[in-house]
Amino acid sequence: MLMAPSNRLREQVHLATSSESSVLILGSPGSGREHVARTIHYARSTGRTPLIPIDCEVTDAGSLELALASASNPLTAVSTPNAAVSGTRDHGGAALLLLNLDKLPRDCQAILAAFLERTPARLLATASQPLLPRARADEYRMDLAYAASVFVMEIPALSERRSDIRWIAQMLLEQHNQLGQRQFSGFAPDAMSLLEAYPWPGQMEELLRAVKHSAESAGNPMIQGHDLPESIRSEEHTSELQ
Repeated sequence: MLMAPSNRLREQVHLATSSESSVLILGSPGSGREHVARTIHYARSTGRTPLIPIDCEVTDAGSLELALASASNPLTAVSTPNAAVSGTRDHGGAALLLLNLDKLPRDCQAILAAFLERTPARLLATASQPLLPRARADEYRMDLAYAASVFVMEIPALSERRSDIRWIAQMLLEQHNQLGQRQFSGFAPDAMSLLEAYPWPGQMEELLRAVKHSAESAGNPMIQGHDLPESIRSEEHTSELQ
């Protein structure tokens, strides 16, 4: 029997959390790749392991070297436009969150590969496409592609994991509760039905905006269907419920 995408994703997250291997998370922008990477890191970390995010699509050689210097010296780590570090590490090195690793310029690939040869660091990377096929086509460094692709997992589009909408929306609502003075208990059945029927072309980012809008519009602790954005309540999508 084939495993549903949501169940497979949860199993992969569990396996990645139980391992120290580098993880490459594939998916389209907005699919929640970074959220999954951070979940894996913080589920395993004791809180003393620094996580250094680097957006490979916008970094240059200078800022990359500065960020990697932070990974080499976690006790005296500094923040850069592409990296932020806090705390100390359980053992040598640090964890790198390499966002859009497939977009890393070739000169920066050489810098990162040299760093990994001399410094212990776990890689948690996101990409829109696998690295190894590009490396075999001589479009990417092979050593870096192998280093990042020890454990590869793919995040399906949000519309393909409808069974995840319920717990993701509740999780986002609870995160919103931590930021504001008002507290919300959850979503009424009509609101949840609308959320599960909507195709989510904007993926996780759109769901996050929808939860925020709903919390700001709600008149009571239980979010109702009429509190959701109009685009989600449109007749085009509500017809799917009938």
